[in-house]
Amino acid sequence: MKKTDPVHRLDRRSGNGASAEARKVMPTAAWPVASSAAVPGDPPTGRRSGTDADLTVPIDVPAVVGFGFWVAASTAVVAAVSVATGITTPPRSGPNCHGGCVAYPYTDAAAFVPRDYLWMYPTLLMAVVCVVLSVCIHYWVPPGRRLFSAAGVCLTVMAAGALVVDYAVQLTVLQAGLRTGETEDLSVLSQYNPHGMFIGLENVGYATLNLAFVFLGIALATRGSKLARATAWVFVAGGALTLLLLVVFAGIYGTGLDYRFEVMSLLVTWLVLITVGVLLSVTFARAGLTHDAHLTREKVSHGDTAD
Repeated sequence: MKKTDPVHRLDRRSGNGASAEARKVMPTAAWPVASSAAVPGDPPTGRRSGTDADLTVPIDVPAVVGFGFWVAASTAVVAAVSVATGITTPPRSGPNCHGGCVAYPYTDAAAFVPRDYLWMYPTLLMAVVCVVLSVCIHYWVPPGRRLFSAAGVCLTVMAAGALVVDYAVQLTVLQAGLRTGETEDLSVLSQYNPHGMFIGLENVGYATLNLAFVFLGIALATRGSKLARATAWVFVAGGALTLLLLVVFAGIYGTGLDYRFEVMSLLVTWLVLITVGVLLSVTFARAGLTHDAHLTREKVSHGDTAD
């Protein structure tokens, strides 16, 4: 009786004629499914590992468009409230102040508490909502563009972190210190100091946020609808304009930049978020209706087939 190697006996039982050496080099890692087209180096169709479920689960379209609609609408509303309170707060120091200005060490600003700090509440919330909006966009764009949207999400988180800390310090530390007269060493943190920590963190935060806008716009550029493409253009144009302003203002004013870039970058950010908030809310609403109509047609088609 001819002896058979155990490995070959196992191959016969499983119906697989591949040798043991061939099986050793077969890939076993999970591969995310980016498209239906075959990509060189991809594992054979149907070969899955224990972690594939985490990487290839299809997107829940109703959840994304439903949640995305409310996030986009909230972004537009919060940004509108922020711009309304921001532009009605007069400058008390720096190059745009033309009368009744607060001078260093800015301790006389206690007379303007809480009036001059009201605009920070919706603006802080706006930074937080931006993070959630970027996540919705990340799950909405095609898989091939999620590298750009992931970069946008990361940059948005970084920007929001800087801005939230910046505004939180003003609202919880500076306001209390000015009201109680505990003003020692607060001048460097004061929003009235055009060379202070507050303006510096805003410059970093809004420059980073607008860089995130560029990546999010690139990610959205391939969506099929005209509204999505218009949103992409708004993101890219607003982000690029802000970064250009940073370079131009830094070149012109140098260390005397003061809050010039902060004012312009905040204004552009407000306009971008109001516009894309409206556009994306309509886009998500239409996508939800289209998806529901598609499901209805499928149910009708299956019903007719069954009959």
